[in-house]
Amino acid sequence: MRHFLEYVSSLDPQFTSRIRGARPEQIAAFEKLVGRSLPESYRSFLEMMGRDDGGLNITVDGTANISDLIDYYQEELKPGDWEPPPDTIIIGVGAISLPEIGLLCATGAEPRVIFATNKQALGAYATSLEKLLCRIAFDSYRMSKKPRAFYTSSYESIGRKHVLTQARALMVSFGFVVLEFSDDFFLGGEMPGAAISVSQYEKQGMALSITATRQEEVDRIGAAFVQGLGVRKA
Repeated sequence: MRHFLEYVSSLDPQFTSRIRGARPEQIAAFEKLVGRSLPESYRSFLEMMGRDDGGLNITVDGTANISDLIDYYQEELKPGDWEPPPDTIIIGVGAISLPEIGLLCATGAEPRVIFATNKQALGAYATSLEKLLCRIAFDSYRMSKKPRAFYTSSYESIGRKHVLTQARALMVSFGFVVLEFSDDFFLGGEMPGAAISVSQYEKQGMALSITATRQEEVDRIGAAFVQGLGVRKA
């Protein structure tokens, strides 16, 4: 999580003053409820911002607060009736627009962040928790600047295909440098005077956000994505 804190602090120097870590006894209690060792990256997240994540809510409308997670595991989960998918730790609950958020700990590799519901993984959210946090910081701070524009597509309108490879090539052709926390489901890019954010989850449409110092530049970049990938202005 050190890299994430360095990155978000470069965007908001006051960020670390707003976060609050979980107490050791809370982490121990949650780990016992989960029934498996917590991944080191997630343990670090809880130690730094398990009680308050400074507004970077991975669930959008829900909560990743450790007290709420403890309540969820104690009160909502019922073995055989309502439980996480296999090898999954629920780390975000109560969202309106999203299902639960979980860490898929099936291998020794860094756990993927997934969308989850009762006994079922619904698809990937990010290839790691730290990349997800950097992505949210990028969208929250860098992509909030104006002028900006939003574009979307349905899964059907892009041929029911995952098109981030094509989106990456188009970004690079404009001179964007692809950010290191980009992954299989998200691309972030910057160049002098402009930034871009592209996301596409499994078997879903694409979402695109562009910001630049001039509206003409936003429109120029957006027009290329409309022509090349079939997105529409939202």
